[in-house]
Amino acid sequence: MSHHIYNTKAFIIGTLPSGECDSIIIMYTEDFGLISAIAKGLRDMKSKLRYSLQELSYGTVALVRGREFWRVTNAATEISLFNKALAPTLRNILASIMFFVKRFSPGEDRNNDIFESLKQISSFLFRFQKDISAEDASIVVLVTQMRIMYSLGYIKNISTNKNILTEAYSLENIKKWNNEAGSIKRMIDEAVQTSHL
Repeated sequence: MSHHIYNTKAFIIGTLPSGECDSIIIMYTEDFGLISAIAKGLRDMKSKLRYSLQELSYGTVALVRGREFWRVTNAATEISLFNKALAPTLRNILASIMFFVKRFSPGEDRNNDIFESLKQISSFLFRFQKDISAEDASIVVLVTQMRIMYSLGYIKNISTNKNILTEAYSLENIKKWNNEAGSIKRMIDEAVQTSHL
């Protein structure tokens, strides 16, 4: 019996060992939200998928829905956060944002706003990493976290400039957002407490 293959863009958030040489891949996908999928034989040195399913990478993943788990049948990386061209501090920023998504996402539930935020922030950091200070990095994380919490319904009342939810990631906007850092952090802290997660 043949199974339908779903091709979707995905951010690989983490991997867990399973059995002798399989892995469970935790990913945030464009079409299905946060899912876990089995990658058969991934830890085998001969596996063709080893480098396409590294943690903190982005690309296209081919999936088949099983009874209990999704199963990865193919993958192709477009961006790897282990790329030597990416500064370690910015790699850490993206890692913290992805793990934030993992913590608060409800599971298999498509959310275009979250996926689009991950794409935009990744693209922005790759392009402008040399121009971003530690202070800039901090506000980028806060704004992204606020957008995630808002899109998941944990933040209902915006106590700062509501345009921050939709404004593009840019060096100019980052300087403006820094003035709102205190209110953004308070909203996130309140949302985290409300979520009980």
